[in-house]
Amino acid sequence: MRILMTNICLTGRTGTELVTVECALRLVAGGDTVAVYTPEKGATAGMLLPRGVMVTDRIRDLDGFAPDLLHGHHNTPFLVARAAFPDVPATWSCHDFRSVWDRPPPAHTAQVFVAHSTETAQRLRIEGGVAEARIRMLPNAADLAACSPPAVPPTPRSALLVGKGGAPGAFPALAEALIARGWQVTSVGRGLGETVSNLPDLMAAHAVVVSSGRAALEALGAGCAVVCADARGLAGLVTTENFHALRRRNFGGATLLRPLDPALVLAEIDAIDAGDQAALRALAVPEIGLDLYMERLRAIHAEAIALAGQPSPGDAMRGAETMEAMLASPRPGGFGPTHVARLREEHAARLARVEGEAARLALRLRLATLKPGERLRIAEWRRGPGAALLGAGWARGDGGRVAIAGRAQLDLSEAMAQRRIARIVLHLACAAPAPEGAVIEVLDGARVIATVPAQGLQVVVDLDTRLITAEGAKAFALCPRGETAGWALAEAELVPEAPPPRG
Repeated sequence: MRILMTNICLTGRTGTELVTVECALRLVAGGDTVAVYTPEKGATAGMLLPRGVMVTDRIRDLDGFAPDLLHGHHNTPFLVARAAFPDVPATWSCHDFRSVWDRPPPAHTAQVFVAHSTETAQRLRIEGGVAEARIRMLPNAADLAACSPPAVPPTPRSALLVGKGGAPGAFPALAEALIARGWQVTSVGRGLGETVSNLPDLMAAHAVVVSSGRAALEALGAGCAVVCADARGLAGLVTTENFHALRRRNFGGATLLRPLDPALVLAEIDAIDAGDQAALRALAVPEIGLDLYMERLRAIHAEAIALAGQPSPGDAMRGAETMEAMLASPRPGGFGPTHVARLREEHAARLARVEGEAARLALRLRLATLKPGERLRIAEWRRGPGAALLGAGWARGDGGRVAIAGRAQLDLSEAMAQRRIARIVLHLACAAPAPEGAVIEVLDGARVIATVPAQGLQVVVDLDTRLITAEGAKAFALCPRGETAGWALAEAELVPEAPPPRG
């Protein structure tokens, strides 16, 4: 079978990236042909390429792939693949109950939807409008072949703290508290330390692991006592009593209901019972293995293929509204962090160009429609004609106010292209009275055109534009001198030249 998988990125070692790698390799080992489409490929993609899995960040590269099944993670890459292969049966997996990347696509886009926790199943129903009959539960798994207990037990008072999400939270304080008790402490993962590729081996070398999600499963497989926690909060010590409840919620954010207080974590560690931990491993290992996970996943794939041509029933409009909200968001779902940053930059640049062009057009229009003897008064600087006059060196504040921040540039080129300007009058205001001797210098490069003394709380710069244009310039700068700051531009007046008298 030819299977096309999608994932938001393959650059690091997040949960969905590792799930993608493990599933792809297991499917290939079982005789399937697998390709992965991801908007952002990196080091993790390199784990797949030598093993016969095609990885691409351009959908056009898959033109001749002809998949029998789409296996989707994350919304936008899945919808790109769905647009390329509209008639292929599909499954879509919801891994997170908060992430924008896991906003469900419309219910008609897949035959079967996979939930990895109680909360993600609820998200599929409520946010995605997916019918209950097409949702399958498939909790995450651990590769037990890579997560086996060591032959020699680790040092009893040794703890591994595994960071997640980039924020350290109270983990540094927890490490200090453990060290003060005489524990050996290792910190790894985003926000805490190095991101490692041999996490299961590192876990097996410690008696206690503090982590959440998939890493908690791996730690159980490695024979460690596990305190389910991360920077977001604390669930507690994993025991035979709470294992199934935590498992249903994927050992994830929905279980972290208490604060990550070092005192609370130490109390959980103090509660470790060797007998219960042995019983927990006997209970957990048969359920959390990757072999069982792949068996269930293949059954879900077969079900989706059997339902080919039968889109998932549900509230299509609700799913469409979800996608509408995602696409309208300043953080569009379906793109990795690098893509989001690039999209923000491109959007900001496009918006600046559009706003600049609109300001220039507004300035020209206002000048073109002035009546004889009329001045153009400008007191709005955020948009409109005023924005077309401002260059670098202005600090923008609340209410559209602008203040001098260094050498504040004013550009008359657009105004002069529309109409001859005889004078420009600038009204500057200061929050506190200017000290004696304070002045505003008007500069053309290094050349001082004019020096205007401050008068209490204001300065009026009345400038003959011939002083600016004498050497071909069409812009100038304002630079305060003296111990004063906070000069704001309250108003500008552009005074056109009087039309020549008619002969």
